[in-house]
Amino acid sequence: MLRLTTLTILIAVAVVTTLSLSGFSSVSGQTSDSGESVRVIARLLDDGRVEFGLRTPTGDQFPRARFFPTTITHENWLVSSSLALPDGTAVRIIARRAGETRLEFGVRLDDPREEFLPRARFFPRTATIDRWLISTAVELPAPDEPELVAPEPAPPTEPEASDEAEVPTVEVLLSGHRAGLVVERGVIGDRQAPAMIVEYGDPF
Repeated sequence: MLRLTTLTILIAVAVVTTLSLSGFSSVSGQTSDSGESVRVIARLLDDGRVEFGLRTPTGDQFPRARFFPTTITHENWLVSSSLALPDGTAVRIIARRAGETRLEFGVRLDDPREEFLPRARFFPRTATIDRWLISTAVELPAPDEPELVAPEPAPPTEPEASDEAEVPTVEVLLSGHRAGLVVERGVIGDRQAPAMIVEYGDPF
């Protein structure tokens, strides 16, 4: 009986150890490819308004427009001004009435537009004044990497025009008994001849 009890305890310990290790592996894999992890913080002010902020890995950030007024009677979403996270993601806090006694809140990405609602996301109107309440974490997606674009090929360059006129190297004799012959670089001859045969030193 003692041996059976010991065996049962060993099996239980092995099961607990296996579950613990598998849970650790699952959590690590889930967060490795995600972006920033943020939480919404909120507190009730003495005038009845609710102030919102965002808890980020670098500390608490507060958008310029962050107060939920007491005069709102509809249940449409109100949107805070934008906040920039360390990875470049632009995020806003959203909040709306959820019945008479609570506010519901979440976060919204600008590009592409997407909304994320934490599991614990309701703020009670009966909260203690000036006491910050914190939502559960929201794992935002990592921003897209910019695509590389191949540069356009440069247009072919045109040869530069020269202002200097080309000096002709061939001269045709127009008069005298050698009219019609050509002179090229000091040598005179017949155009139809296979070679220049008379030097350009004789008088015309």
